[in-house]
Parts: sequence; C-alpha cells; structure tokens
Amino acid sequence: MPINLKNLKIKKDIDRINILHWSHFVLIILSIFIKYSHGEGFFNSLLKVLIIIVYYKMFHKTLKQLYYTFWSFLLGVFFYLLISLINIPDFVQDTGVSYLYFLALVLLTSEAYILSSPIYYPIVRWWEFDFRYRHDLSIWVELKTKMEGRLTDLRRGAGCVLLFERLNSGEIVKIELPKEYGEVSLTAEIMSSRVHSVGREINYGVRFIFENKEEKVAFKKLSKLWRSELKDKKKMKFQTGSKELGKS
Repeated sequence: MPINLKNLKIKKDIDRINILHWSHFVLIILSIFIKYSHGEGFFNSLLKVLIIIVYYKMFHKTLKQLYYTFWSFLLGVFFYLLISLINIPDFVQDTGVSYLYFLALVLLTSEAYILSSPIYYPIVRWWEFDFRYRHDLSIWVELKTKMEGRLTDLRRGAGCVLLFERLNSGEIVKIELPKEYGEVSLTAEIMSSRVHSVGREINYGVRFIFENKEEKVAFKKLSKLWRSELKDKKKMKFQTGSKELGKS
C-alpha cells in the first residue's frame, strides 16, 4: 500500500519523527553499554545490541513506508522499555539507567502521538464487513468539479477522505456534507495519499484549514455529527445482534 507524502508541510513532521525514532534507539544502546560497564556479561550485552539493531532496522522500515505493522513494533519497544524500567538490576541502580529508559519512553510516546493522525495512519475498520455499521460519512469534495466521497476518519483537526479521483498533494479542496446533515462546508488541504489496492478508492489524509470563526463552528458541528453517527451505528449493531440471537 504505497503512500505519498510529498507535501512540503509534512517534511518538518517527518524530520522530527526520525530524530525521535533514532534518539530512543541510541538511549537503549547506551543503557546496554552502561550495564555492561557495571558488570553485565559481555555475550549477554552483545546479544542484546545485535537484537536491538536488527529489530530497529525492521522497525524503521515500517516507519519509512508507514506500514501498519509499525504499531506492533512500537508496542514491542514500549513493553521492553517498561519492563526494563521496572526491573533495573541492583548493580546499576545509581547509574542513571532508569532516566535513560524513562526518556526513551517519552520520546517513543511523542513519536506515536505525532503519527496517530489520519494523515499518516487513518483508522481502517477491517473487522467490519457490514457496510451498515461502518463508521463513515458520505461527503462531497469540490476542487474543479464536485466528487462524491466518504469521510472515514476524523481526529485532531485532520481526516481521511476516500475518493476514486486522483488529486495532487497540496491541493486545497472544499468538503461538504449532504443537505440532510445540514449546512456544513469546510476547507481542507491534501496532505497525503495512500493506495490500498488497484481499483479501490484512494485514501487521502487531509488537514482542515480554519480561516475564520464560522469554519471552526462548522468543524465542531462535523465532529459532533461524527460522534453521533458512531454512537448510533454501535447501538444499531447491538440491537440487530440481540434480535438475531433471540431468533436463534
């Protein structure tokens, strides 16, 4: 699933993410060397370093390509740091290793926070096969012409829009909801695009632009509608499941 991140405004985020990523790698390696210098076995330390290097090489590949397996690797590092922080050996209690682990956890969490956006990782509800219960909204996207699309994710002032039409990174579009939802019109910039498979819609990561108070109010209205739709679909799914269970 190739992803296009050519928007220049994203470059700062990508640079920041790479710095954070390799910073917690360095801190983990440094903690291993401190343990070795205070009595941990040579072969044990060497094995840890080799495993960490190989692991981070694969970890960085998932980050570079923004594969969803990135989150599995991230959880692996998170639990390693957490367990290491809790179980610090007595012979390195006063060496500052605990601070290294804690700082690495902070950097890892910061990296996760930046990436937990629809621009980089839109939520994919692969477990939901029934379109009646999928959490998305029908929308109209206007550039030169009006195109029908779907909004499938909405978080942190950004969203994921599905369209069959190909748009360029950096283009400014208008996003409107159908009339039955009320008057909601927002301006957004195309930040990224992701192709899951040939012949399917393209996932566009968009960042909403708020130039005045009216657009902020419109976004709040959209967010409220988004949460309401999610609640209604969960309720409908639960009621339908209960009825089917009762019939059986």
